[in-house]
Amino acid sequence: PRSQLILICALVCAALLATVNKPIHIDDPMFLWAARQIQAHPLNFYGFNVNWDGVNHAMWQVMQNPPLVSYYEALVASIVGWGAVPLHLAFIPIALLAMIATFMLARRLGAQQLIDCLIVLASPAFLVSAGTLMSDTMMLMFWCGAVTVWVWAVQFDRPAWLIAAGVMIGLAALTKYPA
Repeated sequence: PRSQLILICALVCAALLATVNKPIHIDDPMFLWAARQIQAHPLNFYGFNVNWDGVNHAMWQVMQNPPLVSYYEALVASIVGWGAVPLHLAFIPIALLAMIATFMLARRLGAQQLIDCLIVLASPAFLVSAGTLMSDTMMLMFWCGAVTVWVWAVQFDRPAWLIAAGVMIGLAALTKYPA
């Protein structure tokens, strides 16, 4: 299993390293504008106007996601700057953790973890989302982690681990409302 996990992690890195040089696109700017606001006013993350569709709106009216990803981006940018490459690189560990949680959950449930992870990795939803600066992959990371820890808590009779799973569920909800 360790060699399979290493292979999966190498494939995730290879797939995402091939995309780190792409420009900021789709809804990435929304998250980055909020991250810049967070750096200036950490408790007023959506307290500015944005022209997204040709008309000025308050960011809180336009942004359809909670601010955890933007807080992460603000932290990363304070260390490595606002360049697209370093920001994309900062999202690779999130995709890796999502895949590791998927691998561990598949293993715990007796599934074929290598095949399951290859299916996830090859899915357009994962590849497209993991190559952006948006919230989908971070939400997946927290949800897969929560389900994995929850299953461990039940199977190993560790009720305290349910608290960790609950925290991860809460963090998922702070990344994307559907969580």
